[in-house]
Amino acid sequence: MLSEREAKILNIIVEYYIKKGEPVGSSFLASHYSEKGKFLSSATIRNIFKKMEEKELIEKTHLSSGRIPTKKGLKVYLENLINDFKSKGDKIDKSFTQKINILAGRDLISNLETYAEILEKETGVVSLLLLPDLFTTKIKRIDFVQLSPEKILAIIVSVNDFYRETILEMPYPVNYQQLIAAANYINMNFSGLTLFEIKKRLLNSIESGLNQLNNVAKNIVKLAYENIDRIYGEENSIIIKGLSNILDERYVKEVRVLKSLMENFEKKKDIYHLITSCINKELAFNLDFPAENFSLIVSSYSVVGGGKGAFGLVGPLRMNYKRNISIMRQITHSIIEQLFVK
Repeated sequence: MLSEREAKILNIIVEYYIKKGEPVGSSFLASHYSEKGKFLSSATIRNIFKKMEEKELIEKTHLSSGRIPTKKGLKVYLENLINDFKSKGDKIDKSFTQKINILAGRDLISNLETYAEILEKETGVVSLLLLPDLFTTKIKRIDFVQLSPEKILAIIVSVNDFYRETILEMPYPVNYQQLIAAANYINMNFSGLTLFEIKKRLLNSIESGLNQLNNVAKNIVKLAYENIDRIYGEENSIIIKGLSNILDERYVKEVRVLKSLMENFEKKKDIYHLITSCINKELAFNLDFPAENFSLIVSSYSVVGGGKGAFGLVGPLRMNYKRNISIMRQITHSIIEQLFVK
């Protein structure tokens, strides 16, 4: 259990280390930390350091008698910081609202991508966008567009006009009337359901024979059923912005770390699982990002009609968490509401 005094001293050590990259000594704290207007002696602070070291919150460096936070100490700092944000709420920055005004009338995906771009520019690290999960979002309609005699573009549109698409390959030519018949069947019977529910009911309909349709339209419906999972592919659900932000010698000083970092961003499936493991929390963090000395912050959002998505930030362990979390929360809780996302 952390005392109030230890929590305050931990904050000073973490924030100084984030800003300067240097350990904090007892003499520095003796002149920067006070209680009821009185500064503590260096001897008292050294005793506090000893207790905090026993709790594995801070550690002594080899080159100095000062202390730096351990990963456990950073975790405690972030937990306290997040709780503080939640209890005090967020102060709205009007400059963000001004940047969003130019987005009026654009589609949801374009708007979300723009938010991710704003996020990476304001924070100076990598921003991640996890698109809303269509499997738990209510669907307005499914359209089929003929690209060639055997190739069909399937477009799924949610109730908030968020859409995803995939290509269906038929083994033989189809015509416009057959596509309309298949789309009408799905929309008349399943509109307003989630994609997960549609998939389940389509299976029951297929097993019952789809008697209302001719053979070609039946096969279009069957093909759509077989390819529903592709519409929300893990790799297609992640958008990455601002990779160049962390290709900086301040953050990456070794080629092997840079290589590891880039490999992790190429594995979108792994990034997807990292973010979705945090998505049920309003705000979460992961200090064990696969690349050495990098961390992940995640802020989730829910869209009208169901379905969840998230914004993420990947930066060095020493990134400015207080500022970056504040920016992320303003985007997910204030500005996105203009797009009917809650």
